[in-house]
Amino acid sequence: MDGQRNISEEEKIQEIGAELERLHAENKELCLMLHTMNNKYTALQAHVEKIREEVDFMNESCSSHYLTKRRPIESIKPKSTRIFVRTNEDSTSLIVKDGYHWRKYGQKITKDNPSPRAYFRCSMAPSCHVKKKVQRSPDDKSILVATYEGEHNHPLPGELDGMTSLPTTSSTGLMAGTSSSSTSRDLSQPTVTLDLALCGSNHEAARSTETLKNDTNDNNKNIMEECITLLSGDPNFRVALAAAVARSIISNHPSNS
Repeated sequence: MDGQRNISEEEKIQEIGAELERLHAENKELCLMLHTMNNKYTALQAHVEKIREEVDFMNESCSSHYLTKRRPIESIKPKSTRIFVRTNEDSTSLIVKDGYHWRKYGQKITKDNPSPRAYFRCSMAPSCHVKKKVQRSPDDKSILVATYEGEHNHPLPGELDGMTSLPTTSSTGLMAGTSSSSTSRDLSQPTVTLDLALCGSNHEAARSTETLKNDTNDNNKNIMEECITLLSGDPNFRVALAAAVARSIISNHPSNS
């Protein structure tokens, strides 16, 4: 009886061992399948992004060709704006804070630059078609190069709270002064350099007082022009102004009794 019991226990142990080996092999096969599916998904995602970029490029080319044939006499304006932002060289972030909200939709390595290039769309898409590409400069890793394509067709988020911004045709941000040019000027992409490095460098301390004064005067002038535009378009303001002028004339020239 004891011998039969030992044989039965050994058989159970062998069966359990065989089952464990089978489960181990099945688990290994499932891991391999999961790894293969992940690689295929990554490749498919990259392929879809490439097709999307090609379609966008074709649409832009067709639109540019149509506008060139339709309006050949009009002056040519740059379609993109480029800015340079100085950051920490050790940072890997590709975020450029310009006041607008963006959604990242891709990233890839280009042939001419070992640093990746990130692609962003305005968060108001598809109603707003502005895109942004951000990549570190191949010559200076501390500089982020941001290229904007198109112009925003909506106000800057938080603009009513007094926040300043970069580009729209109606904003008074830094890029607005560089996004337009006449036919006699160079049609290359305009550039603006910002220094956002959080370090007390000698270069930061050596910015001239005259440049700061000029920037302040330009900002004040832009703010004054916006105020004049807003007030002149308000009918209540025009009525109040006319009443004030009438009272001034009556007080200076009283009627004879």
